[in-house]
Amino acid sequence: MKLLKEQSLLTTIKAEVQYIVLRKYDQYH
Repeated sequence: MKLLKEQSLLTTIKAEVQYIVLRKYDQYH
């Protein structure tokens, strides 16, 4: 259960980072 929770958290963090990177990329282009 704990592993599943951490995996879910990691996926959420990855999605947020990807979103931020895309936003920054859009600003510079």
